[in-house]
Amino acid sequence: MNKRRLRLGFAGTPKLAACFLHDLLGWEAVQVLLVCTRPDRYQGRKARGKSFGPVKELAVSHGLPVLQPECAAHLAPEALRDLDVLLVVAYGLLLPAAVLRAPHLACVNVHFSLLPRWRGAAPVAHALLAGDEETGISLFQMTERLDAGPLLHQESCRVSARDTTGSLEQRLVALGLPCVRESLLTLRDGNARPRPQEQGHASYAPRLDKKQFRLDWKQPAALLERQVRACHPRPGAYLDLECGRLKVHRAVVRAGAARGTPGQVLYSGNDGVDIVAGDGAILRLLEVQPAGRRVMSAAAFRHGWGRCLERSRTLPG
Repeated sequence: MNKRRLRLGFAGTPKLAACFLHDLLGWEAVQVLLVCTRPDRYQGRKARGKSFGPVKELAVSHGLPVLQPECAAHLAPEALRDLDVLLVVAYGLLLPAAVLRAPHLACVNVHFSLLPRWRGAAPVAHALLAGDEETGISLFQMTERLDAGPLLHQESCRVSARDTTGSLEQRLVALGLPCVRESLLTLRDGNARPRPQEQGHASYAPRLDKKQFRLDWKQPAALLERQVRACHPRPGAYLDLECGRLKVHRAVVRAGAARGTPGQVLYSGNDGVDIVAGDGAILRLLEVQPAGRRVMSAAAFRHGWGRCLERSRTLPG
């Protein structure tokens, strides 16, 4: 294949996907012909109107055709047959076989883990929950099996002890942008050498459910601290006080053991709120957010909500 511009389609929905689309729109080696994204959703509690997602907003601003099927089965393969490649980043729908066969070269997915580890919708959060020390970006040719196709490119990065889902996703986007360009060029030039995944080493990362947002004080403090980071910035890990729900945005594990029962509030001061975890260690809350209020330091929370803590000396597990 000669080195003409690669005819590209893009499928994605959230802000991190829009970062990839923005990069491709400024690259002379590709021509983005169309964009697929999830349907517009009502925003806010009163659901007064629908708003564009980040990918659609970017596509519309550049005058690109936008397809928004309710389900992937409604995405017509004929719409994709002028494409060389369909690039998929956090689209949110599984593509049927007919769609996967439509582009001339391949459907390529950008996945935020080192496949075959953490296939599925929430790989970054699960890497943090599991305490992984390394993760990365994988580009692979899509097949009908979830995140199981042959690998085109991988790059790894270390996971910091302070990483949240938000901060780690930002680093993985920066890592992935040049990987996408390199992989698209190898496909265009016929130099791609896909390699199969080690299927026996696969692990799965489904979307976090509501029970994984709530801090369970019977669990070890280190796991609770990872849970806080995995749920940040959204939806936020939380605990229940007598005066209402309290989201926890930042916490640390204090060294040493404590005398107390799981969920017991041992200390509340300007430097944090200490709560006993299931292994006897202490989780210190540093930044919190009462329901309907702004994010605040533990010191500010103590000054404004001290009585609430006094009434909740032992938290439900």
